[in-house]
Amino acid sequence: MKRIILTLVCSLMVFAATMFMTYKYVEGEELRDADKLNAMLVNRVSDYTDRSLRMSETATISFLTGLLYTREHVQADGTSSTELYISDKYKTELKATVYEVLDDFLEINKHASTAMFIFAPDALPGGKHGIYAPSLKRGDYTRYDLSESYDFAASENYKRLQTAHGAIWSVPSSESPIAGRRVVCYVPIYDVSGRFFAAFAVNYDVSDLRHRLSKVLPYGADNSGIFLVDDANAIITSTYNYDARRYSSAEEMQRELQRSGVLQRPDSAEVTSPEVRYVADFGGERHYVYSEELRHIPWRVIVVCSEDAIYAAVIHTANIVTVVALIGMALMLLCCVVIFRQMRNNLRHRVAMQSELRLASQMQLSILRPSAAETEDFSLATCLKPAKETGGDLYDYVVRGRELVFVVGDVSGKGVSAALFMTQVCSLFRSAVSRCDGPAAIVSEINDVLSRHNPQMTFCTMIVGVYDPIERSLRYCNAGHTRPVSVIGGLAATIDVLPNMAVGVMEQYGYREQSLQLHEGDTIVAYTDGVTEAMNREHHLYGEQRLIETVGAAQGSGQIIEATMASVARYSDGEPQSDDITIMAITLR
Repeated sequence: MKRIILTLVCSLMVFAATMFMTYKYVEGEELRDADKLNAMLVNRVSDYTDRSLRMSETATISFLTGLLYTREHVQADGTSSTELYISDKYKTELKATVYEVLDDFLEINKHASTAMFIFAPDALPGGKHGIYAPSLKRGDYTRYDLSESYDFAASENYKRLQTAHGAIWSVPSSESPIAGRRVVCYVPIYDVSGRFFAAFAVNYDVSDLRHRLSKVLPYGADNSGIFLVDDANAIITSTYNYDARRYSSAEEMQRELQRSGVLQRPDSAEVTSPEVRYVADFGGERHYVYSEELRHIPWRVIVVCSEDAIYAAVIHTANIVTVVALIGMALMLLCCVVIFRQMRNNLRHRVAMQSELRLASQMQLSILRPSAAETEDFSLATCLKPAKETGGDLYDYVVRGRELVFVVGDVSGKGVSAALFMTQVCSLFRSAVSRCDGPAAIVSEINDVLSRHNPQMTFCTMIVGVYDPIERSLRYCNAGHTRPVSVIGGLAATIDVLPNMAVGVMEQYGYREQSLQLHEGDTIVAYTDGVTEAMNREHHLYGEQRLIETVGAAQGSGQIIEATMASVARYSDGEPQSDDITIMAITLR
């Protein structure tokens, strides 16, 4: 009995430890998923908000541009901007027609709720004490003059406009009759002498923006929310539910948000993940805060989600596991057996997949010609090293009489799909060699067949060459491939190639070929971009010049292959291979 109890206790302890580690792992996974989700969310929301406000600002300035005239203004930092200026003739007519102008603007811009002119104290003759501020509301044709009810001269935004260039966005004062769920865009206007003349102020309703933001929030609005905050940390709009049971007013909740650091910039809070989130205690709960600046307006989008919301799925899972544990060891053992079988099946499937990939790699390599060949006219050596189990690089050669016909190619993409396309290209090459004489004709036939049957739009760059040992001439056609390297008279250099399109893109494309005169002992090296684009630990490329130097220092096709592969390996210094590598060297005799 004691042994049974001891065994049961030990099993329960092992079970508890396993569940605890599983819980911690899932907890970390949930937080990482939340980081990715909210980082993407705050980026998309800030981009949408910025574009929405920017469109409204552009619509306002476009309307004014039709009335006023523009002039380039060179700022202190040397950049120029287009400013709005008012003519003397329009200044004399503006007081009589200002309400018609405001009415026309509201008719055109459906998102604007109120528009007004805020004139400088000395802008118009006969002005009262202060600023003449005519205003018009959508749907209300009553003509308002807010100069008596609101002191615009004391407004910080009004003072900023006198020296600013470009529109200024702000939250309207709570003392203003037009305040509410709106934001204000101020556009400065100058007279012909460049002096600040007036500001055109437009109110835009942000309730539609709040409604759109509330739809993309992945968590409940009771413990999470999206805030749009201005440069003074004042909330413009938010999707966060106001909790009347916890706070006596919305202003108290905003003060709590500021005190807890939710509305502060990330550099003033505890950063727990670089450039992703920071933690703030709000309402007695830990919240994760994600913030991003708008690009054109000095505002920020803040996404706040409680720790409980992120870990809700984890807590729910933990409760289920606890209930399962109380049911009994039998169910636990059954779960362990099921998990073990699933892991075993997954392992078998993975092993089978790896075995199939190895078989596919062997089959792919088996269709290639031998890596070396020698005749009385030339010696040839090749090397193909895929970046994965299978790859998209290819080489092939055919001895036609005494002529040598060869190809080196690179299929777009990697993996199994590229390997299948590569085998098709090899088959088409061997078929075309038996019917076509010149390299351009061979490439054209391969291109026509691939273009007609290529729904995935996979393409292949290649160079096809035909070497005639009697005339010692090399005819070649380069279809978007890397330039070959030649060693002629002991000097290594790249060969000039005509620009041709890769095969598989456009049927009936007119490929052009070139010719090169060679001599005994000269060498031609064709390769794929996996050689020149090999990277070291500093992510610098191997480069074409380093390849030319390596080829020029080696002797014979076999040594060129060995020296080049060794040089690339030394340069990479253990960095994983990023692309397939293929090299073909041909030395003439």
